[in-house]
Amino acid sequence: KRGGLPEKMQELLNMIAATLAFNEITPAQGFAIFDRDGDTRLSYDDLLHSILEMQMPIALSHPDANALHCVLDADRTGFVTEPQWIRAIVAANPESVFVDMRAAAEEDRRTEDVQEKKRLNL
Repeated sequence: KRGGLPEKMQELLNMIAATLAFNEITPAQGFAIFDRDGDTRLSYDDLLHSILEMQMPIALSHPDANALHCVLDADRTGFVTEPQWIRAIVAANPESVFVDMRAAAEEDRRTEDVQEKKRLNL
């Protein structure tokens, strides 16, 4: 656990926040996008289908999505409100995702360099 949340939930929130930030979408705009049926609250289905559509590079099971919904639904109404969503997204750490992605890209580049040198017998 980091910051009081299970690690997987924190990773999901960080990934959502990073995706929004990368696309220059504010947390409020993100809420409107995730609110698929436009009822001004996020149901489990809203959250699950929006995350799946984002095709984030993280494995997501239905139990994970349910756990994230429960974490966000602090007052246990069955729905996530816009203020709850915004608090969670603002508290997330999107930079950690970008750092991880840069490190993975650098590792991929190094691997490709080694493979190319082997191919050229250097």
